[in-house]
Amino acid sequence: MLPFANLGGDPEQAYFADGISEGLLNLLAQVPDLRVIARTSSCPFKGKDVGIAEIAQQLNVAHVLEGSGRRSGDTLRVTAQLIRTSDSSHLWSRTYDREMTDVFEVQDEIADAVVGQLKIKLLGAAPRSRVTDLEAYEKFLLARQLGQQWTEEGLATSSALLKEVVAKDPGHVEAWRLLARDSMNMAYLGLRPIAAAYAEARQYVDEALAIDPNYGRGHDGLASIALYYDRDLKVAAREWRRALQLDPGNAIIVSNSASLLDALGRHDESIAVGRYAVSRDPLNPLNHAQLGWSYYFAGRLDESAETFRTASKLS
Repeated sequence: MLPFANLGGDPEQAYFADGISEGLLNLLAQVPDLRVIARTSSCPFKGKDVGIAEIAQQLNVAHVLEGSGRRSGDTLRVTAQLIRTSDSSHLWSRTYDREMTDVFEVQDEIADAVVGQLKIKLLGAAPRSRVTDLEAYEKFLLARQLGQQWTEEGLATSSALLKEVVAKDPGHVEAWRLLARDSMNMAYLGLRPIAAAYAEARQYVDEALAIDPNYGRGHDGLASIALYYDRDLKVAAREWRRALQLDPGNAIIVSNSASLLDALGRHDESIAVGRYAVSRDPLNPLNHAQLGWSYYFAGRLDESAETFRTASKLS
């Protein structure tokens, strides 16, 4: 799935089109038997004139979902199309003109259409978007984008926005996780005292898991805190095992868990896990970097150097 193009004319509103495509990706990733490439691997194609055949080759996919989003005041236009990569034929396309309050309904309708076109039989109910306050939703999308910039200003603004989100919608699990992400990244970059930042991160992850004990990324967060701050490998192992049971197809969780195997000296297993994460999310530089460390700790320095070069090119 490719990031949706921003047709609103304002580059500052690009986060909105990204949010629509991210919401769709999260829905489709919940469908059993449907392999969905992670957002980090589709993002490099954003805004670039790349043919469907090349995208299919790089990502090893049979179908591509692409589209665009445009917001004008309280109205919304979303266009989506599903393309078969073998012959670049259009299987389905549709344009939705709705009120902004219908944005979650539109995401659900597109996901249903894709599942229908691919003739996937669902054993249970189709996944549905999480509905939240529209103002909170917009702040969440902007915060997610700013936090990914890894700058002091971006992380500070992201955290401030996310606190407004959870104040308005305390049950927003992903907002709590991103607050934890921002705190840990600020500690990593030396922008916050480590002890205080990790204490905050733990509190935020606990809030997320209190809302949804089966939230895989929440257990992934606890595992990271246990490994990198507490140095408690037993807890890290328990939490990553739980995260992978809950969300086995999540390449980020898979890649993160490889760091525990390295800490345990199980480098061959770490390399195998890292290679699998790269296959699921092939253009994510962080996955290649994690694999590079695994090669390094295993003493396979030539492969480590080459993998880090790949990560650098992708970053």
